[in-house]
Amino acid sequence: MKKQKKKEIILNSAIDLFAINGYHNTKISDIAEKANIGKSTVYEYFSSKQSILLEIFEVKIFQFYINLQDILSEIDCAIERLTKFMEYESKNVSSSSQMFFLVLDTFVNPKYFSSSNVYMCLHKSADLRFGIVKEIIEKGISDGQFIETDPNMAASAILGTLHTYQMNIQQKHLHLLRIEGKITNTPALSSEDIEEILNILFYGIKN
Repeated sequence: MKKQKKKEIILNSAIDLFAINGYHNTKISDIAEKANIGKSTVYEYFSSKQSILLEIFEVKIFQFYINLQDILSEIDCAIERLTKFMEYESKNVSSSSQMFFLVLDTFVNPKYFSSSNVYMCLHKSADLRFGIVKEIIEKGISDGQFIETDPNMAASAILGTLHTYQMNIQQKHLHLLRIEGKITNTPALSSEDIEEILNILFYGIKN
C-alpha cells in the first residue's frame, strides 16, 4: 500500500472514531484497529493523536477553502459566486457529517487540546471562510449588485444563517452517530433551498 494512501486511511479512520466516540475517548490503538494496521505503523506517520487531529484540520478543512477560493475566482457575478459558495459548503458538510461534529467538539471541549496549533488551524480556516464571503459581498457592492452595507455584518449574517440551517438538518444524524454509532451523511441543500435562503437574506420576510 502506498504511503500516501495509508496516511489517508489513518486520517479517515480517525475522523470516524473522533466523531463517534469523541476525541478524548479515542486511542491510537483504536485508530490502528479501524485502519487495519499496526499501532506502530500509525506512529510512523504521526507523532501523537493530536498531530493526527491537526493534519485532519489542515488537509480536510483549510485545503477545502483554498480550493473553493480558486473555483470561485473564475466566477465574475457576485450572486453566482455566493450561490456556488453555499452549494459547495453544503455538499462538503453533507458528505462528511463526522467532520462537522468533530469541529464542533473541538470548540466545545477546549480542555482536550493542549496545543494551540489545533485552534490556530481552525481559526485560520474560519477566517479564510469568512474572508471568501466578505470578498463576494464587497465585489457585489462595487458592481452595483448589492446595496451599500457593512460587508462584515452581511458575511456574518449569511454564514450564521447557513450554519444554523445545517445544524438543524444535522441533529438527526448526530443522534445516529453518537447514540447508535452509525455514520450517515445528510442530504446537501438543493438548489431550491439555496435560492430560498438567499431570497430571505436579500429581501427579508416582510410583506
